[in-house]
Amino acid sequence: QCAQLGAGPAGAAAGRAASCLRQGATPPASSSLPSDQRRRIAGFGSVEISEARLHQLLEAEITSIAMREAQPMTLRSILKMGADVKTLASVLHEELPVRFAQRILMLES
Repeated sequence: QCAQLGAGPAGAAAGRAASCLRQGATPPASSSLPSDQRRRIAGFGSVEISEARLHQLLEAEITSIAMREAQPMTLRSILKMGADVKTLASVLHEELPVRFAQRILMLES
């Protein structure tokens, strides 16, 4: 259902948000939320969510990413990949969010 937008990776959540919009689900009216508690989410349109919902979505995203297992990396392995910039960028794009999310959860506990 549309209420479960926070589960999964950001791309999947955005896809579900777009799907909900296509299905005719409507966000709360702008006037129903105080202006300091609304955020706009860019995508196929815009959806306004409350500050509390934003925090729920962020927590779900951090938890989801942190559950993935970080692949072991050494400076030597990074330097070997450095010859192929696209491979290095791809690996870092996958691995850095996992490490950041795990660190965030560690700091919050």
